[in-house]
Amino acid sequence: FAPDTLGKPKALADEVTGKLTDTNWLWHDQVLYVNQGNSITCLGSRKQTGNWGRINITYKDTPEDQASVFRAWLEHTDGQFAYTVFPNVSVENAANLAASTQVQVVSQTETALAVYHRDQRLGMAICLEPTTVQFNDQWTVAVDQPVALVLRDLGEKTARISLSSLTQMDQEVVLTVNGQSQTIALPQGQQAGQAVALHWD
Repeated sequence: FAPDTLGKPKALADEVTGKLTDTNWLWHDQVLYVNQGNSITCLGSRKQTGNWGRINITYKDTPEDQASVFRAWLEHTDGQFAYTVFPNVSVENAANLAASTQVQVVSQTETALAVYHRDQRLGMAICLEPTTVQFNDQWTVAVDQPVALVLRDLGEKTARISLSSLTQMDQEVVLTVNGQSQTIALPQGQQAGQAVALHWD
């Protein structure tokens, strides 16, 4: 299969499956998918039957429906994979956006999954255990508990940081930013898991 670089979408017959071997991206229905790793992108379409009630009890009486569904997935080759999804992208802009390096995977280990958006100056991490994440040469963050963390670089060595407990059981987390530590109290009870936001400078 070839990418839709010229705005000429390739029709996929039902049940056809293919692999993209000469490109790292594909565009479908105003959505751009970029394979950031070495995995092979597979795609196809298939008629599938489903019922919204299977995922939401509110629709439990909804009748079964059938439609041809576009499918894309990554064939794992080296144990690591990453992809970026860009919604609301025209096919004319797809190639340039796919080639850009706005979003970088900065950590993909057993302890942390993290990305950094250079243009937005925004870092996001899922820290699965005590770990350190280096977003760029200005921001290195460490935590002593499993947390979800968002860092927005505000410039002049200041940032807005939000974090929440993954276990919803921890009472506090020690947050270390560029070598300076602070103990952050985490919400408890019915608010457990709620994010805590702070200004760091």
